[in-house]
Amino acid sequence: MPAKCCRCMARRRASPSLPLHAWKRPAPISKSRCRPFTSFTMTRPDDLVKAVALAASRGYSRSSQGYEEGLHSIGTAILGADGQPIGTLAVASPVSRVDDAIAASHGEAAVRAARMISARLIGEA
Repeated sequence: MPAKCCRCMARRRASPSLPLHAWKRPAPISKSRCRPFTSFTMTRPDDLVKAVALAASRGYSRSSQGYEEGLHSIGTAILGADGQPIGTLAVASPVSRVDDAIAASHGEAAVRAARMISARLIGEA
């Protein structure tokens, strides 16, 4: 699914749908002017591509105040029988209560839960 603008990807970077992009072939990101949601919103196309690659490598995405100030979120993909994403699972927390260790713990827990949901949906659990 091609991203028509950075704003689209910026919103996706800050929301649970980024994992959908991490498990699909990377979409081209246009160089159009990006309008941030907050002062923390990632808007540079190169940064967005890196964020998608990082989410794919660790199994979950992480956003800190990119879409809403004060909100930290973790998102991971729920996969269908063909290994393609069919949904997402997200954990949102106040940014004041999350550090790198807690974010990693939330990410790992979200990945385990998403795998369990995926297995149940396709009849493997």
